[in-house]
Amino acid sequence: MLLASSLISSKLHVYWDDPVLLVLNVIAGTGKCSPYRLPVVGSGLKVRGVITGRRLLEVLLGWRGTALREKLGMRGVLRKSVGLFCDEAHNVFSEKTPIRAVAQFMVENNIGSVFVVDETLTFKGVIDETAFLTKMKKRKYDIGVRDIMRTDVYTVSPQVDIFSAAQAMLDNRVRRLPVVIDDEVVGILTITDILKHILTEEKHIPAVLEDSELALDESVEEIMIRDVAKVGSETDIGAAANQMLEEDVSSLVVVKDEKLEGIISRIDLISGLARISGIDALTELVKR
Repeated sequence: MLLASSLISSKLHVYWDDPVLLVLNVIAGTGKCSPYRLPVVGSGLKVRGVITGRRLLEVLLGWRGTALREKLGMRGVLRKSVGLFCDEAHNVFSEKTPIRAVAQFMVENNIGSVFVVDETLTFKGVIDETAFLTKMKKRKYDIGVRDIMRTDVYTVSPQVDIFSAAQAMLDNRVRRLPVVIDDEVVGILTITDILKHILTEEKHIPAVLEDSELALDESVEEIMIRDVAKVGSETDIGAAANQMLEEDVSSLVVVKDEKLEGIISRIDLISGLARISGIDALTELVKR
């Protein structure tokens, strides 16, 4: 029986007492597909929570830790322990858990990663979508992107300011917004893009390091990714998985004649395969 310990793909984690600014630098990394969700561990590497890009953006915009921010200012908040802002981790599994149960949890909860611990609850690593996508790529499933894509897509205009786009992401609980003009896709903006911009843009560094507010009044057009990873709706999900891995992206925008039709994320590919072919299709996949 294939167990969770055999599918660990990352051991990246942060510590409960790490300052928020350090964790922000980890999540707003240099790769296109930076870690969006990280385990927060305490002494003895015991998992104590989870921190996400969404939560960090809420902290920066003042949606979380309001009382602390009023007392300490932005600089003070960013020096506080990330443990103050992390969420309870419900995605923790024993390393001896059958991989079928792990896959079932990921699919049913639409969550792209789980944390693995040993019998003493010590952190051992992370299983994410990559463990499945690497097995899906270059295979044909006779399941088209059209069968699994999301068509209720929140979008944004390139002229909208970044602050408003960030609010839209938080309000609608989405990680990314295709940027469109008359339904034509001209870019994409993610939470990670905004976090990177805050950390690297000279204009915003004083707001992060001192006690001023983030304006984020530039237009989305100034920081959006213009080289959007796109796919046609007829594309097989195996080819889509291969494209995501090769381009190191967390999603693909589905277009026809450059017009937006939908969007698919990494977890959508995995969940879509399980929904159409059954959960055993995933577990058999990783046994190969």
